[in-house]
Amino acid sequence: MMEEERIYTLMMEALDGVLEEAESAELDDLLLQNPAMAQEWDAMLAIDEMLRFAPPVSAPVHFAQMTIARLPNPRNRRIFMAIFYVALLLGGLTPILFGVALSSQLGGFASGIGDTWRVLQTIFAGLFTATRTVVLTQPYIASWMAVLVGVILLWIAAYRRAVNDVQLIPLPVRVV
Repeated sequence: MMEEERIYTLMMEALDGVLEEAESAELDDLLLQNPAMAQEWDAMLAIDEMLRFAPPVSAPVHFAQMTIARLPNPRNRRIFMAIFYVALLLGGLTPILFGVALSSQLGGFASGIGDTWRVLQTIFAGLFTATRTVVLTQPYIASWMAVLVGVILLWIAAYRRAVNDVQLIPLPVRVV
């Protein structure tokens, strides 16, 4: 198994063109000892040669416009996302409402809301304390979160610009 890993490493270095003369001789010796790997090496060389000398392929005319025209309708996506987030909100509120209803059955509605409020305060205080501890002990996490937010905002801006700048052309309709 270690020999195969070494052969793969040498093959990748040879394909990259960074294999030294001694390593090239080692690769030749290892390939002579392992015919299956030698056959795989020949296939890799054939594929590498085919890819290096293949003619470049250009995108079809109006490729960007056709791709953007085929994207889902933003209005439908917003409606779906709104329904999805409302479902998530209701899913999160259901246990709280269940707790309020249960506590109101046991000790009156006002005390049930008060108990629920104290439980929520305890939960959020624990979450904020844990977050503060993690950020203070491992500040790189906050940096990564800032980078992720920046990347997300960058892609949102790029998408909006691409959608707004491209003048959509009608796609040909096939009549069957």
